[in-house]
Amino acid sequence: MRKTPSQGHTVRVIPRLDIKGPNVVKGVHLEGLRVMGDPAELALRYYEEGADEILYVDSVASLYGRNNLLPIVEHTAKEVFVPLTVGGGVRTMEDIYKLLRAGADKVAINTAAVRNPPFIRQAVKTFGSQCIVVSIEAKWRSEGRWEALTDTGREKTGMDACEWAMQAARLGAGEVLITSIDREGTGTGYDLELTRRLAEALPIPVIASGGAGSVDHIKEAIIDGKADAVCVASVRHYRRTSLRDLKSALRDAGLSIRLTSTRGKQSSAGFPDDLLAASPRLRSSQELPARQPSFKSQRQAIAARNSFVVRGKTRGEFLAGHARAPLVVVDYGLGNLFSVMRALQRLGAHASISADPRAVARAGRIIIPGVGAFGDGMRGLTENGLIGPLRDAAGNGKPILGICLGMQLLMEEGVEFGLHKGLGIIEGRTVALRRVAPQGQGPARGLEPAQAAGAQGSRRPAHVGRHHPGGTALYFQKNQESRLLLKDSFFRKSPPKSLDRGSFGEAFLRSHFGRITRLNLPDTLATLTLLTARSIEDSYRRFILPKHAIRQVLVSGGGSRNPVLMRLLRDLLRPIPVSVSDMPAMAKEAACFAWMAGRAMEGKPNNCPIATGARGPRVLGKIIFA
Repeated sequence: MRKTPSQGHTVRVIPRLDIKGPNVVKGVHLEGLRVMGDPAELALRYYEEGADEILYVDSVASLYGRNNLLPIVEHTAKEVFVPLTVGGGVRTMEDIYKLLRAGADKVAINTAAVRNPPFIRQAVKTFGSQCIVVSIEAKWRSEGRWEALTDTGREKTGMDACEWAMQAARLGAGEVLITSIDREGTGTGYDLELTRRLAEALPIPVIASGGAGSVDHIKEAIIDGKADAVCVASVRHYRRTSLRDLKSALRDAGLSIRLTSTRGKQSSAGFPDDLLAASPRLRSSQELPARQPSFKSQRQAIAARNSFVVRGKTRGEFLAGHARAPLVVVDYGLGNLFSVMRALQRLGAHASISADPRAVARAGRIIIPGVGAFGDGMRGLTENGLIGPLRDAAGNGKPILGICLGMQLLMEEGVEFGLHKGLGIIEGRTVALRRVAPQGQGPARGLEPAQAAGAQGSRRPAHVGRHHPGGTALYFQKNQESRLLLKDSFFRKSPPKSLDRGSFGEAFLRSHFGRITRLNLPDTLATLTLLTARSIEDSYRRFILPKHAIRQVLVSGGGSRNPVLMRLLRDLLRPIPVSVSDMPAMAKEAACFAWMAGRAMEGKPNNCPIATGARGPRVLGKIIFA
């Protein structure tokens, strides 16, 4: 069940600026466009009024087969420091790359995605799902049905808009922008039925667009339409209200809205010396990954963070020394680096962008920005020879700031589209935040299905990618592929049942992994580890915990020697303690039979119907006294 705004779900208010040539335009039903003003000036005004994000859409890009927004995005990013989403004419990976380099944070894709749905997955795997917004222009056709249109509402597709939105989510899109063509520009309110249907069906945020004419309309979209974010255009372009007043009214109505102070021009106050990434705990030298350049310097840095004194200097003196050294923004091929540079310039800081490991090694302060997928980020750092200099900088106590993907890369590992080792500067791992953590939607029971498939998978050669040491469990973006695995017919059966191992060997891998994505061997085994953990969790929550008070879970067998599986089980079964049984493997069967014999001597049932498939509790076996 989705959170509502009253339950703490903060809603974003996003001014939408449709652009034709050099101007912001506005029409009705995406037609009859009128010039409203300069895009950069309007974006700055709305930013200063408290916009949570800005949306630029080139309204004629698809018609003419090009996107003219790059100069506008570059100019806007110099003054506007909230997320900037750009859409219209985004057709290729190169288009996305250029927009991000120009200063965009996200891109909205419509026509190209409809014509080539795998383009969504390709973009997500390269830039991360948080960067990819699928834009859908929907027109009402009949009761309960809307058609998805392309080319700014000019071309019919015959596709059901709701079904297309769900497909886009399965392909990994991070958000869906739904524009009601019927309501767009009318000021009569959002299409609440359309928005609500998508919001209730999708596991990703839904942005409502088209029809806002008053504060009440926006309230309705949030409360009745269950939108995660709302786009506003006419209500602001025609100065019916300011964003500041609009958001205050929404907050007064009890909605969770992010209020901001006036964002006027700031004076140059200089850049903070103590440029440190917020972290749960910086790792000690003994815990940092192998091949760490300088353990001694790390110990000194950790001592500095704990005691505020290093090499006889106070923490302030220590950091001031670094502040005199260069500030470097690390370029590893991903992200909107120029937005970071413009923010630094606005603060009066002198910085440079560099992919040179020597420049990073000389830096006194380091910023690692980035927009993209974890694996691609680490690949970019590795190919540029930046891993060693960054770890050494952290070990020497140099201030490091990670932004977005850059912050994720500071962790030990990331599990976006496979397990990937991170820089290991901060203890922990990066996982996808699930909107809802439902219980009871996994398989009926079992360790064996994943083990059986894993046994087959382990015989397959690892054609692609490098081995991931220690094994792993894979969290796909939004767990969408994981949910597909859990829909296998075996998992949908109710107990009692028995395991047909033939269903979970080569055929299982072919039918699922071959269809979902191209996984190498380590990622395949990682996914099966996750499947194992979630199936065990589901069995406990559906069949055991409702009837029994469990004080502790003991794990034995081969799975207990998999540290990743054990970590997952501890996370999923909290607050129940999960421990590894110290019972020798050869003694386990004897202990189980002794328990069964004891129950039989007492005349009590000693079988487990869920596991054995028996029709009910039975006394099994016969005890003969010698």
